[in-house]
Amino acid sequence: MNHLKKSDPVMRAIIEAVDVPVQVAGGIRSLAAIDAWLSAGAARVVVGTRALDETFLSEAVARFGPGLVAAVDARNGMVQVAGWQESSSLTTREALARLSEAGVARILFTDIGRDGTLEGPNLPAIREVLAASGMGLIASGGVAGLADVETLLSLGDPRLEGVIVGKALYSGSLALEDALAVVAGAAVRS
Repeated sequence: MNHLKKSDPVMRAIIEAVDVPVQVAGGIRSLAAIDAWLSAGAARVVVGTRALDETFLSEAVARFGPGLVAAVDARNGMVQVAGWQESSSLTTREALARLSEAGVARILFTDIGRDGTLEGPNLPAIREVLAASGMGLIASGGVAGLADVETLLSLGDPRLEGVIVGKALYSGSLALEDALAVVAGAAVRS
């Protein structure tokens, strides 16, 4: 049975066309879908709301290890679920504890109040996430330009593995080449 959605040929084409690891996210709610994406060549698969289901999470971590990324989408310190439409009863810190205890290797943390705003990342929240867990972190939300990438790098935490720069790229306020050069320079210095 094919567990990929009808809208996924574009993602498959991207995976096949590029020579960089691809991380797939959005609407992934089953172990079969994670397996299908990894089998299709994705390096990582991001799971959001379902990652809060402890039984599902336990099996996903056991089967997919570092291929699994758990999304923690938060607004004002509370985890949001169902495509950011509902607030859960979990604080960000509680969710991080659950994910860490389950053995999740890395998380994608999005401050949804900043996502797409180009207002800069929520540095206090990112620092709190780094302090609250030993997991790798991909930061998301608010990046407006190269200065924000440099600011995130200046945190100096090796667990900060990446940053999502979507709208900044689309708006032209950040050139990918410049961001990659800054990151490469930081890697050489460390």
